[in-house]
Amino acid sequence: MNLPYSKNITIASFLILLLQVDAHAGSDIDDFLSELKTVTYDCPNPVHLPKLDEILDSNDLSTTERFRLLVNKTHFQNCNGQFDQAQATLKDIINHPQADESSEYFASATYQLGFTYDVQENNERCVHYAKAYSLSRDKFEDIEMSSALGLITNCKDSGYSNDSERIAAYFALIEQYASSENKRALAHIHNSVGLFFGKREQHVLAAEQYLKAHEMGKDVYTGSNRLSILISAITSLFGSGQFERAYQAIEEFGEINQDVGTPLTNFWYHYVKAGYYYRVNDIDSLETTLPLLKSSLDKINGKFYQSLYNWYSAVPCLERKNLVCLQNFVDAESKIDQASKQYDTYDYYKFLVRAYFALGDLDAASEAYEKSLKKLDQIKQNHDGFSKIMSVANLYGKIYVLENEIVAAERRKARLLIGAVIVVFLGVIALAIILRKRHIARMSLDPSTQLLNSKTAVTEILKVMPPSKGKINALAIFDLGNFREVNRQIGSTKGDYVLQKIASTLSKVTRSNDILGRFAPEQFILCLTDIEEDSAKSFFERVQQALEATFIDAQHGVDISIRSSMSIYITGEKFNDLNRILDDMLLSLSIKSGK
Repeated sequence: MNLPYSKNITIASFLILLLQVDAHAGSDIDDFLSELKTVTYDCPNPVHLPKLDEILDSNDLSTTERFRLLVNKTHFQNCNGQFDQAQATLKDIINHPQADESSEYFASATYQLGFTYDVQENNERCVHYAKAYSLSRDKFEDIEMSSALGLITNCKDSGYSNDSERIAAYFALIEQYASSENKRALAHIHNSVGLFFGKREQHVLAAEQYLKAHEMGKDVYTGSNRLSILISAITSLFGSGQFERAYQAIEEFGEINQDVGTPLTNFWYHYVKAGYYYRVNDIDSLETTLPLLKSSLDKINGKFYQSLYNWYSAVPCLERKNLVCLQNFVDAESKIDQASKQYDTYDYYKFLVRAYFALGDLDAASEAYEKSLKKLDQIKQNHDGFSKIMSVANLYGKIYVLENEIVAAERRKARLLIGAVIVVFLGVIALAIILRKRHIARMSLDPSTQLLNSKTAVTEILKVMPPSKGKINALAIFDLGNFREVNRQIGSTKGDYVLQKIASTLSKVTRSNDILGRFAPEQFILCLTDIEEDSAKSFFERVQQALEATFIDAQHGVDISIRSSMSIYITGEKFNDLNRILDDMLLSLSIKSGK
């Protein structure tokens, strides 16, 4: 049956109108996706999230449009710490039969899926990083670079047979981007170099790379990405014992987070504050921070973060001797599968040793102590292996040679200004240096013994260079077991007299190039450098014998001798990660003495 001519025209016009509406809708979505587009190593602008959710609620999207929008949504979720939700969506997209593997959204989804495994320290990440790199190579630059960095940093089977090749790969990427104005990309690369150092326990180098990346990226990144690098820097500053610098970074974090304020960054802020208070043993402040940490934790997901909260929550239990609370913690920890403990660090096992010790479970304390020693051994192996690759100076030279070219013009301008300032203030600076040297000299000594104080001794030990071939550097801590008893016998007012006698003995038996200091009220520290191992051990034994042969004058009515215990650490390198070494030595002394 034929329709009248006029009706044919009407229907045709209607169909044309529908096609125009669909085309217009598709164009709107394309425009919106262009606004949303964000490189893999930054976060999307949060102002777009409400509109994105509104469009995704529509039923008028094609499969491709929905996939493209969902991949942008998972990017938001990853930036906000919603890794489980993002991972589930990304798997659905990648496994969907209608997904286009040649598209940018598919390559981005593959990379992001690798990232969700990366935050879990799950090696499944490498499969997805490798595939994302293959899908994006010579097509999608940001995905290609991020995938390459993921492979270099995390994956053994990635074509890099050793760390030297990985460093060369980082160097090649820095060289590629050094002459560009792409600060976001350079920050991303330096962040990955920081990860590389951190995984090898080179926390000083890692912190410097993270801080450099943060300075490059903080004014060009958006959302939580403005803080993601700084959180890594703070963690490495903790690992290298730079607590004052870490606190400065935490304060900067808090200032930036006033503008960012996502659930994830709020959690990070309270997490690093709790970590700082834990490490400086400020238990009152830690207890004040824990409720804020728990409140922020409830707004994100992640078993790893929950485990860290449980650990920090148990710290006041130990310090306040709340044995019921402490027992609940160790019972819960014992039920966690060992393979699932992504936080089984040296610090964690050191805390377990103290917890079990407080509970009177010496077998468990001994087991935890053995695990802490294994962790220390792993750290030492990482240091040893790293030092065999190249010297730190050579490494710095390769990493920074191209960075210097980036800021050359700025430095030339700065030199002109600095020259003028130096001319004006040279006399003031010279005077300040003289006064400062006098102040430092005065502040470097322990007032009771006139030996180096603890801070100065540790600073000098950190400067010790690697020994000659076939020789070692050695460290000993001497603990005076009966110091308080001696004080009671001769009178507490003469405590400085006892210390002066001990200091005199130690000064007589040590050499001018040895580093000798008062480490704690009842402890002395001695460092021997570039010495044969047998000679070092014999030397320490002679020092201990001389120490225990120190008698108080007969005028006090009785001959009194000093009893001491000793902990020794020997290395063929510098004293890498000295804070951990000293903690372990003190822990060993505590176990020996039953303190």
